[in-house]
Order: sequence, then C-alpha cells, then structure tokens
Amino acid sequence: MLQEIGEELAEQWKAAGDIENSKKAERLLVKMKENKWKVAFCGHFSAGKSTMINHLLGKDLLPSHPIPTSANIVEIKKGNHEARVTFKEKSPVLLEDPTDLQAIKEYCKDGDEVTEVSIATPATSIPANVIIMDTPGIDSTDKAHRLAAEAKLDEADLILYLMDYHHVESKENMAFIKELNERYMYPVAVISQIDKHNEAELSFKSFKKKVASTLARQSLVTSGTFFISSFSPELEINEWKLLQEELSSRVTNKEKDITQTAALGFYRLLEKHIAWEQSNAEEKEGLTFTWEKGVSSFSLNKKLEKMEERMKALPLLEDEMERELLRAFDHIFSNAKLTPYHTRNAARSYLESRQGSFKVRGLFSRRKTKSEQKERLEALTHSVQENVRAYIEIHLKQKLQDLLRVYRIDDIDIEQEIQNIDVPITSEVIRKAERKGALFTQDYVLTYCRLLVSEVRLLFKEALHPVIGRMKQNLEEQKKKEQESLKRQIVITEEKRRMAAKAEEYQTAWRKRITSYIDRVSDITEEEKEEEKPSKAAFKINAKEQRKGFSVNIGSMAEHDDSRSCLSGAPGNLSEQLRWIEEGAGIISAFEGLTLVRKRLLERLERLKEDSFQVALFGAFSAGKSSFANTFLAGSTSRSRLTQQRPASTISCLLMIKIRMVQYALRIKQKKTC
Repeated sequence: MLQEIGEELAEQWKAAGDIENSKKAERLLVKMKENKWKVAFCGHFSAGKSTMINHLLGKDLLPSHPIPTSANIVEIKKGNHEARVTFKEKSPVLLEDPTDLQAIKEYCKDGDEVTEVSIATPATSIPANVIIMDTPGIDSTDKAHRLAAEAKLDEADLILYLMDYHHVESKENMAFIKELNERYMYPVAVISQIDKHNEAELSFKSFKKKVASTLARQSLVTSGTFFISSFSPELEINEWKLLQEELSSRVTNKEKDITQTAALGFYRLLEKHIAWEQSNAEEKEGLTFTWEKGVSSFSLNKKLEKMEERMKALPLLEDEMERELLRAFDHIFSNAKLTPYHTRNAARSYLESRQGSFKVRGLFSRRKTKSEQKERLEALTHSVQENVRAYIEIHLKQKLQDLLRVYRIDDIDIEQEIQNIDVPITSEVIRKAERKGALFTQDYVLTYCRLLVSEVRLLFKEALHPVIGRMKQNLEEQKKKEQESLKRQIVITEEKRRMAAKAEEYQTAWRKRITSYIDRVSDITEEEKEEEKPSKAAFKINAKEQRKGFSVNIGSMAEHDDSRSCLSGAPGNLSEQLRWIEEGAGIISAFEGLTLVRKRLLERLERLKEDSFQVALFGAFSAGKSSFANTFLAGSTSRSRLTQQRPASTISCLLMIKIRMVQYALRIKQKKTC
C-alpha cells in the first residue's frame, strides 16, 4: 500500500517537473523494495563517530579520526569488496582498489563534484541489508559538509547522534537536535568518551540527570540516551552493551522502521514539493510578495479599508483642524480666569474713576483726579495682561504645537510664528469695553468684565488668523503628498491581498493533500504497531485520531472495582465501621479545631446509614452538565438528586480520610490512658 502511494507521488512530481523530489522518492522506493535498514551516525567533529563505527564493524575500516574536510556521506555495508564514488554530474566510478583509504579520502575532499562514497566489505559483523552511514561533522565551516549530512538523514531508519562528554550542552548540539525534531526525527543520543568523567568532581548519576534536564529544558525529544566509551569498555558506567542490544533489537524489527521511515520520508518530500509548487506558482502568477508574520488576506483587507477611509478623510483635514482649534480656543477661554476677584476690584475702581462725579478732593484736585484715574487704568490693564499670559497664551500656544504634531506639519517658520504670538492689553482695550451712560452699580461691573473678556477674545482670534492660514496651507501640501503615497500603498496592498488570497487557496488545497496523505499512511502504520508495547522508533507518523462513543455503568464499576475497597486497618463489616465512626466522632469532639470535621463526619455517617450517595456535576457555564445528567437520568430533570444503592464495601472509601482521623484520635486517647 505505501509502495503504491510512493510510486503515485513520484510519478506526479516527475510529471509536474519536480525532478529533484521525484528522484528522492524513487530512492525511498528502492530502499523499501530492497528492505534496507540504514543507521546514520552524526555529530560534531571528533565526537567519536568513526571509532564507534569501527567497533560495530569489528575492524578498523575507517580512520580513527574523521577527515575534517570531507563533504560527503560514507556508506558501509556487507558484501564483496567494492568502493563506489558517486558524482553530481558524471557517472559513478568503481575504485580499482576498494581498500585504498587514501584514495577514498581524496574523493571525500571534493565536495563540489562528489556526493557519496559507498564501501562494501565481507569482513564485517553487520547483518545483511544493514547500511551504516558516516556523516561529516555538523560543526563544519563548509556549508557543503552540513548539507551533505542533512540530505541523507531522510533515508535513515535510525539516527545515532554522538556528543563528546565535554560538549553535550554545546549550542551546536542542541540546535541540531532541534532541527531534527522539527523534521520529525528523534535521534538516539549517544554521549561518547565518558572515560573522561571524573567521579570526584561530579557523580555520574548527577551527570546523567544533568543531561536529561538539559534536553527537557529545551523541549528536545530523543529515542533514548546512552553513555559509552570505545576506549575503556571495562568501565562500569559504560553502556556499550546496552547500545548494542538496542541496535540488535531494532535490526530484528527493521521492517517496521523501514515502513515508518518511508512514510515520513514521503511526507517530508510532499512538503518540499508543495514549497516547490508554491515557488513556481508565485513566479507564474507574479506572486513575488515577501510575506510578513501574521499577514493574511483578511488582515490586508482590513488594512485596505483603513487606507480608503483615510483617503476619504483627507479633503476634510483643513476644516477638521480648524474646528479642533476653535473647540480648543473656546475651551481655553471658558476655563480661563481673566477676571478673578482682585481683577474685578480693579475694574470696579477703574469704572468708579470714569464716572463724571469722580473727584479727588483737596488742593490741586483736577491734577490729582487725573493721576488717580491713570493709576487705576494701569492697575486694571496690568492685572488683565498677567491673567492673559497665565491663562490664555501658554495653553493656546501649547495646543497649536500639539496640532502641528497631530497633523504632521513640519515647518520651523510656523513654529516660530506660534511662539511669537503676543496680544498686548492696552488702555484702548480697557476703554473699549465700557458702556457710556451706564450707571455705576455692581451689575455694571460684572457686565463690564464680561465685555472685557469678549474684547480680549476678539484680539486673539485676529492674532490666530494668519497662523491658521499658514497651517492650512502647509497641511494642503502635506495632504497632496499623503494622497499620492496612499494611492501607491493601496495599489501595493491590493496586489498583496490578491497574492494572499491566491496563496491561501493553494494552502487550503495543500492542506487537503497532506491530510489525505496522513490519513492513508496512518492506516498503514497503525496496522504495523505492536499490540503489547509501543516501539521506540526514531520516526513516527501521528495516527489520525478516531473518536468513538462510550457508555458507563456506574453500578457495575462500583461492584467490580476492588481499588475502591476500604482501607487496610479499617473494619470491613459495615455495622462495625459505623460503630468506629460514631466512637471516633465522640472522641474528636474534645478538640475545638476539629469541630467542622466532626460535623461533616456525622453528616456522612447519616448518609452511610441511609445507604445512599450523591453525584455532583461541576463545570463551567454551558460545559454540558445538564445534558450529561439527563443522559444518566434517562431524560429526567438534571436538578434532581442522583441517588442509588451502593455496595457497602465501596461506601466506606468515601470516608477514608475521616476514618484515618478517627484512628489517629483513638491512638491519642490510648497514649493518654497509658
């Protein structure tokens, strides 16, 4: 079945022009057909991969120190002597002397032309149809090294990731295991060179816990962890034999691993093919938009709506700004204290001096009267001027500055003009608010103050007029620029929305294809699962969740559930239990702190005598409590009390905590008696 799925995918991809993924699918098909089980060894440079492989082979086939410049995979299998070099462009070459390691090394250095070196040897302990892959160090500075190692891991049925004892927590190790996990690969972690461990510095048990904690802290998943030393097999902490047993067990059940590897391999290739299709579609459809996180056709549509609303609002900006300024102007004047108590007194004195009957008595009366009138005028003028500066000018200038920022008017000349706004309060302004012929009364003083405020208001309006004109002119220029910018943004965003909608159509179709693949493969992998215990396979396909209905018989569960029997040490006979509880309740009545416990114990005792129990349904609003209760009550009201007969052996379990407390109280009583 899986073979058919793989062949179908390979043919489809080849027909679509995706040659690279089609070839990879064909390689997986060949691997399945030949029933080959592959184990890949990876890790950083000098982690001990070659040494470990030599131990497994039973001979020193590989150099004890990996070649740091190698950019190729080395595959080793059992068979007649053969050394094959596979090139990127040329046909494969068989070496005349397949045991010439120096010649093999030279080919390994050529990462531009050579892709793989395969070695077959009869003198090895590995079983038939088992292939060992040695990969370059994952910390190689040559990108080709890393790509060569990662490309072959898709075919591996088991990945052994070796980490040097002193570099387990290195950033490279953690990052690589994370990458594997993201590709649904869960390697066996092998901590090598544990002969370097010093028990005096740190116990080996603590070291193992530290390794496990490091992996768990970073949410890294492995298929097991082994601690080995190839140089000191006699070490008690060496788990070399356990690792060999694990490998033997996996080889014995290799068919399952091969199927799971192929299933996941096709899945990964399907993802790559989808990405290839997307790239081609984007090029064909002109979908060259670089996607931002969280961008969708919906979010782009909202963005377009806002831009269109802004475009409609632009012609009204000048009027809107002027209205906002006038509202602020009215607000400032309505709250300004231009004529407080002392200013009104000054106005009263001034108005009094303006009366025809006002006269300063004594010598030189005329001159003294004019002098007094002048002083009172100056006093009122000064008071109003101070109030204007404190309550009008400061706030009005600040509001104008705020409007410049809100409407993004960046003009130094306008800012300077705002700062230079100055409305002087002159004697002419003071006299202009007077009303000729008015009688000098308190009401007239208040009326005069209101008229004086109106005069000041008119002066400020006249002073603001040229500033507002300049601001509107600048805003008009800014508006034209923004309109042009918005037009360009709308065109770009509309194109992005089109691309997003198209991409989402592709994604919906791709998700259906991937879901269909998982559904088909899940049935295959489910059939091959062992019934007694799940395998620690390095690769897994999550089976499709199947939800089935179920029913529960409470009475049946209670009758057959031995785990709910009474506690050891408590009497098994119901009447004897009742006697114990009654006696215990009487004993704990002497303890003030146990009053509430005694009350609840007596309530439970009463229910026990009635041989009934309650089931409480607890949950959030609309969680389905009523429906659940109706199911058990066969349609009766869910608010009814659910009661039924219960076996005596299980009733006592509801009182287990209370019985323990009674026993404890009895022990206290016995100690006191002694």
